Amino acid sequence: MDEFWLDGDAAGGGDGSQLTPFNSGAQLPHTNGLFADDTTLHFKAGATAAVAMNTGGAGFRPPSGGSLIVRAYGGGARPVLTFTGRGFVADGVGSLLDVQDVELADAGAADLTAITSISGGGLTLARCKLSGWFVQIKAGTGAVLIEDNELWHYAWNGVKIDAEAAYALCTNGIIRRNTITAATDDVAGQDPIVLHDGGIGLGTGWIVEDNEVHAGNPESESGVDFQQQFRGVIVRGNRVYGASQWGFAQGSLFKGGVTRVMNTRSAMLAYYNREKYIGNAVLPGDANVIHGGHCCWVTSDGANNGLYQLTGSDPRELAAWTGPMVAADLLSLKTLVYQNVLEGHAAGIQIQHPGTEIVANDVRGVTMVYGQTLKLYDMAYGVKIWDNEFEASGGAASTRALVRVDALESRIAATTRATIKNTKFRAASNKTGAVFDIAAAADLSYLVTDHDAYLRPTLGSTFATIAGAAKTFAEFKAANGGSDANSQHITTAAALIDSTGHLLDGSPLIGAGTTRSGLDGSIPAVDVEGNAVSSPADIGGYRYLSSAAAAAVAATPRRKRRAPRSAPGS
Repeated sequence: MDEFWLDGDAAGGGDGSQLTPFNSGAQLPHTNGLFADDTTLHFKAGATAAVAMNTGGAGFRPPSGGSLIVRAYGGGARPVLTFTGRGFVADGVGSLLDVQDVELADAGAADLTAITSISGGGLTLARCKLSGWFVQIKAGTGAVLIEDNELWHYAWNGVKIDAEAAYALCTNGIIRRNTITAATDDVAGQDPIVLHDGGIGLGTGWIVEDNEVHAGNPESESGVDFQQQFRGVIVRGNRVYGASQWGFAQGSLFKGGVTRVMNTRSAMLAYYNREKYIGNAVLPGDANVIHGGHCCWVTSDGANNGLYQLTGSDPRELAAWTGPMVAADLLSLKTLVYQNVLEGHAAGIQIQHPGTEIVANDVRGVTMVYGQTLKLYDMAYGVKIWDNEFEASGGAASTRALVRVDALESRIAATTRATIKNTKFRAASNKTGAVFDIAAAADLSYLVTDHDAYLRPTLGSTFATIAGAAKTFAEFKAANGGSDANSQHITTAAALIDSTGHLLDGSPLIGAGTTRSGLDGSIPAVDVEGNAVSSPADIGGYRYLSSAAAAAVAATPRRKRRAPRSAPGS
């Protein structure tokens, strides 16, 4: 094992020992950034001068199967490392990059990444500060742990999780307790946290928790974005501010612009390529690309009919597909989204994956410039939405509905679209659209709504539109199979709530909810702030508390009560 010490304040000519450290990365023994196996670099904490690191763009990295460990030593502030090329890289199956307690700064080179873990390499990044990079972190193979970091002024992505075409996507990765802040250059980038498509298989079991994200509209698209390859994910306790699109988004299970219905299974296998690459072979053309997690229907092939999902490496081979399935099979890997605060986005929550559970979230200040406070796409069925706040306010006037329900995919047998209970929807005076916009009358009776509150400054005659036809609240309830028998459509003033949605003394929403049921057992029975849900339940994301109890909660840090960590459904 090789160990080297570096101190930005040290005199030149050291030998890299702790007694006489190097003062520049140029003194390190490497070949275009490549170190010997199991190398550890120690950087002096509290140094006033940064350590210059330059590999000419290749990045500092271990050999395939080896490790590169980066640590601070001594006391004081994080040591600063300035790069004129790429930062640290783990490239190769079994390689590991373990970086803790340092600051990585981009010295001004364009379109580079601070931390890269690819082609089977794993990553641990803890208590670091990354500033000024195009992409702060790109990882997704091997084991991935990203926690307690400060990611400042990224230009494109904060954390991007994906993999190259020939490599297995990491499962059970963790992104937690990071502060992520977009650049303020008024240039539109992508997402602060994006679990992107790429690689082989499904990225199951990821946990994204307790992060604080400042998306910096218009610098970022969605605050937290999960593509179709990531299933069975937990998103909890995050605070996400100000994206130009969705606060939380899921990717479509169908590849846009590509045929998704085939007569026969053989036609399906002949049709698709995979990101143009399979191993190192470049396939001709890219019109029919497909990523892991995407689905296809076979409709005229006897016992082969049904839904197929790409879970392997080569879509031209039957072994790469899981199927034929029925729609209910996709409910086994459900994403859990709970105790998050999403504030000031151009749209709220977008659901495209079956079985997603949205519980005890506060989605506030949605301008609806880009979309609704809540949108269910064509594969969003078996969805459960309990004890949330959805609030539209700020920005320009909007006539969008608060909730949009797209027509259910026509090949799915009649099934529950979404259960929405104990949830409060409210609109500011400049948000004059309906509460629900339901694209197809066929979805009626499969949208289960009750014990909810629909609040507007004044109650117009149109509560919902169904296939374009305006409906009153009474007409909507009758058309939707007698739903909302215990829901309240009242003015905001009559609801007796404060500006944040908390219930005031005498509110008719106190005790007007119903007991949670059917949710994943790992979701704790608490509200947005961690208070135990009341019995009988209140409507909305916040439990009613007396004035004294509310003051005590406000005076303490935001609490989160966790069930033991476990995968959804376990």
